[in-house]
Amino acid sequence: MNMMSRPYGGTCAMRGCQPKKYFIAASEVIELVLKMRKIRVNRGDMAGWPSSKRIGQTHAAYKVIIDEQSHHILGAHLLGHNAEEAINIFAMAMRFQLTNDDLKQMLWAYPTYVSDLST
Repeated sequence: MNMMSRPYGGTCAMRGCQPKKYFIAASEVIELVLKMRKIRVNRGDMAGWPSSKRIGQTHAAYKVIIDEQSHHILGAHLLGHNAEEAINIFAMAMRFQLTNDDLKQMLWAYPTYVSDLST
C-alpha cells in the first residue's frame, strides 16, 4: 500500500525492489469487509503466465478483490516483474467501475505483462 496521499499507488516505487509488489485500495477493501459487503477474492500464482516464463520469473502472484453483486473491481495486489505497469490497469478499472470480464475482453499489446490479463 502506498502511504502517500494519492488514492492509487504501491510499494517499492522509489527503491527498485525486485520482484515489484503493488496494491491499491487495501484500506478501502477492509472497510467494505467490515461493512459486510459481499466480495470475491480471485488469487493465484502468475509464475506460469507467459510474461513470467519469458523472463524466467519464478515468484509472481495476484489477488483481485471483486464485488459479488456488481462484479466491479474493488482492489488488487500484484507481485512480480512490471507490477508497477499493470497496477495502473486495475486503478483505471476501479475509477471507471469496470468488471473483471471487461478487462478480460480487452485486446492488450503483446508481449506485455498486462497482456496476460486476458488469459
